[in-house]
Amino acid sequence: MLEARFGSAACALHEGRDHGVRGRCASGQGNQHMKRWIVGGVVAWLSWSCGSVSSLGGGGGFGAEAGATVGGVKDLALARSKVRAGEVPDVEDLAYEGLYAEHDLPVSGPACRDALCVRAAGAVVPDFGASSSSGWVQLGLSSGVDLTTFRRPALNVALVLDNSCSMGTDKMEAVKAAGLKLAGLLGPDDRVSVVRFDDSAQLLAAAALPDVESVRRTLAPVRAAGGTCIECGLRLGLDQLRAAKSATRANRVLLFTDAMPNVQATGASEFMTLLTQAASEGLHVTVFGVGLDFGQALTTQVSSVEGANAVFLADASRTQQVFDQDFDLLVTPIAFDLRLGLTPAAPLTVTDVYGVPGQAPTEVATTVKTVFLSRGRGALVAKLSGGVAADAPLADLTLKFRPAARPGEAAHAPKEVALTVAAPPATAGGYADPGVRKALALTRALTGLRLAVASHHAGNGGAAQQARAAVSLLEAEAAALGDAALQPELEFARALAGLLEAR
Repeated sequence: MLEARFGSAACALHEGRDHGVRGRCASGQGNQHMKRWIVGGVVAWLSWSCGSVSSLGGGGGFGAEAGATVGGVKDLALARSKVRAGEVPDVEDLAYEGLYAEHDLPVSGPACRDALCVRAAGAVVPDFGASSSSGWVQLGLSSGVDLTTFRRPALNVALVLDNSCSMGTDKMEAVKAAGLKLAGLLGPDDRVSVVRFDDSAQLLAAAALPDVESVRRTLAPVRAAGGTCIECGLRLGLDQLRAAKSATRANRVLLFTDAMPNVQATGASEFMTLLTQAASEGLHVTVFGVGLDFGQALTTQVSSVEGANAVFLADASRTQQVFDQDFDLLVTPIAFDLRLGLTPAAPLTVTDVYGVPGQAPTEVATTVKTVFLSRGRGALVAKLSGGVAADAPLADLTLKFRPAARPGEAAHAPKEVALTVAAPPATAGGYADPGVRKALALTRALTGLRLAVASHHAGNGGAAQQARAAVSLLEAEAAALGDAALQPELEFARALAGLLEAR
């Protein structure tokens, strides 16, 4: 088990389309009970939660060491919401990086004293549904940044709000309330502009000092209508960032949407091209999703771009966590272009890499575009096939990345480190570390759930059995680890299995 430390903690820091619109709006906006729950929860919370201005409390239950997690999708909140509403989620709703980001996945090692620390550990256990063991490598991501004293950089923010007809009244009001809350989190060193879009985009307020009452008046008349030109909103929002760009502020679009574009750009590649160009200018995006019909597949790809991430505002608890606890972390990258070179020891071969934003687990070429500061310690997981012996080498790792500079700092030189990971000794029960066992419990169980929902949507048999097997795996691992954080995953897996059995 080894640790690599990078950087300094001090430095880290319309014919057919129109028809689709009318049809969707006429047919309603998804599950009405769920929409009322989401909106009611957000508004009820906003009535009492005051938040802070660019300051954070302690470790949030994760201990003194801060975390670091990859960009991309930061939760499984959409999948959980669908299951609660009696719907079977899609495979895209079950992203490994989203699950990892919801948990603390530590790997033991020396105390982290730098902005980004990477520890590595191995395991030898079967994959989901397999009889023979595979080799596994977990990269544990953490940070030495002190969250009790951390202050995010000043921000130049563009609030970009979707007011297309697919948003409906309920989602629209939830988005307005969330946008207003975010305006209240900004301080005197920040600047905020406001854009709304349907089948075109409109600037509602140019970049200015944050003023909650002014933003409230600006958003009050906005209503849901028209098509969905996310491209229009993004372009206008990015233009506002460019107009107010300053060497002392980080630049970020905060996009609130259900991610169902039907005007101009609609494909992931088009958005990724737009946002990749923006990222080269230091302009990044965070997507805040709403509604059970949220376009998760599109968002998964878009949020894999440099500097990007995405969260789903499912209910009051999640919304409170995102805004009052995690907002400053969501907008604070600490590394870019983390490239993992993994050379397995003979006769092993790399078969899967889990947790890379926008990448299917079967893809081995691995570049994580962004690592963000977080509360929970994050992970990447690789699976190796072939004969594995206790104490034998599993893989040699080479890690390269570009440290993120705070606004006004000179660019940091790229960093590189080499690690070697070995299989645990025979006396370790297959795992080098309890944190690795937890990460693999989540990985293997989610693999089973993804197989189950894929079988269900393809009309194949066996979906419920696959889900039940994932439940059994989680039951055994939760009992072995005694980790209360696995209980919600067990409940989610049981609920999904129950849905599949009833179909």
